[in-house]
Amino acid sequence: MQYFYNMIKNSDEMLEVTLHKNVKRMCEILDKLHMEKIIIEDKLDHGNLKRVIDYSYFNARTKYDIEEESPRGHGRADIIFLPKRKNKVNGEIIIIELKVNRYYRNILLIGINYDQKKVKYSCVIEEYNNKIKLLSTSESEAERKRSKELEIIRKNKRLRGSSSKP
Repeated sequence: MQYFYNMIKNSDEMLEVTLHKNVKRMCEILDKLHMEKIIIEDKLDHGNLKRVIDYSYFNARTKYDIEEESPRGHGRADIIFLPKRKNKVNGEIIIIELKVNRYYRNILLIGINYDQKKVKYSCVIEEYNNKIKLLSTSESEAERKRSKELEIIRKNKRLRGSSSKP
């Protein structure tokens, strides 16, 4: 029973630190679980790496529908976590791409959203180097403009609120 308790506890922590973008703790958990799941004689390949990831996020299935080797665009995403309707986890989708000793040049993570009420797109691009260091973040011009407009509206509300007080 202790084995299953630890597996669920580690998995819950892994999901939590993932959602909080705590990559240091994610790597610590993965290192620990790697030592538990991979035998020294095992060849470290994509399949064994996936086994560590499956174990790491075992309990995420309670909050997410998980698709594996899902065809997307011109390739396949290794693992995609889609929030279940009944348990929206901040609406955050998690996409995991597994690599063993091979990253190419830079990696672009692109988010595109269409707001049906506003009939507008918003886009965000994050660029990482092959050491997974964030190089830049870009928002669409429309998104930047909306952010500035919202900031001005909030500032005006605060000013109006403070000027009406005696």
